[in-house]
Amino acid sequence: MRVPREQEETLDIYYMYEKERHTSEIAAFHLNRILGFNTVPPVAGRLFSMTEEIYPLLTEDIQEHFFYSPVDNVCFFGQCDYFCDAANSVCGVGEMLEGSVAAFLPDRDLANWKSIANPWKRSYSKYNRSEWETTDDPEGYCEGVRLKPPFDQDRAILNVIDSAIFDFLIGNKDRHHYYTFVSYGNNSYYLLFDNGKGFGRPHDDIIDILAPLYQCCLIRFTTFRTLVQMHTDPERRLSHLMRESLSHDALPEILTPAHLRALDRRVRIVLEQVLKCLKTRGRHQSIIIDDGYYYERG
Repeated sequence: MRVPREQEETLDIYYMYEKERHTSEIAAFHLNRILGFNTVPPVAGRLFSMTEEIYPLLTEDIQEHFFYSPVDNVCFFGQCDYFCDAANSVCGVGEMLEGSVAAFLPDRDLANWKSIANPWKRSYSKYNRSEWETTDDPEGYCEGVRLKPPFDQDRAILNVIDSAIFDFLIGNKDRHHYYTFVSYGNNSYYLLFDNGKGFGRPHDDIIDILAPLYQCCLIRFTTFRTLVQMHTDPERRLSHLMRESLSHDALPEILTPAHLRALDRRVRIVLEQVLKCLKTRGRHQSIIIDDGYYYERG
């Protein structure tokens, strides 16, 4: 737990500097499962004793990163290339600390997996933007992506679009790679872990996260059907489903009411983008497609 649940990220912070949120990791798993994607490894919230459950398990060099704050809270910082120093430490309340725990993927000796660069990733620069953000021909950019493996197959590009919809719902701009098990090839969904930079701005809908959707004008039929149900059926509103699912976690009130309301609003925005595609592309092109249907250009 780096920041309180109610603290929102300021608009003046670049996304690469946003704080990781344990509540986002937890909520992302529940949301992904509710959507039927099942691409986020299981995550659950826990309350830890930093002195009894964390400190004894660490190597000596990391143990040296533990200290007491001026108000006697136990704090520590990790070991990494960026933001691992006392100024970016994690502090508990006394010795107790909220956090999230995630299931490990199988070791690569058992199930080899690889990373796939996201064609719509951001530049991670304060001065330059990525091609997809600056192109004058968004449709042409998507067509160019679809000429290159693995995105030359429908299943792969639909995985990207599903992932973009998921990231838009949680407000995550930090999706630079996808992961997949090698043995399944393209007959696999993309694994989405590292979801800590979501749920930071409940009042800010970051539309360009949906660029794969509105530049390609494609959406998986099952995803579209699920979103329509969430928008039209009061009993299946995403906020209701999330509130119920999150109530089973060990930590209380994972998402604030503002974040829950944002989920319903963002479902509507995704469907509005699909409607725009239907209006601009016309019926001669397939917009909503099944996995088994091969998309024919033109």
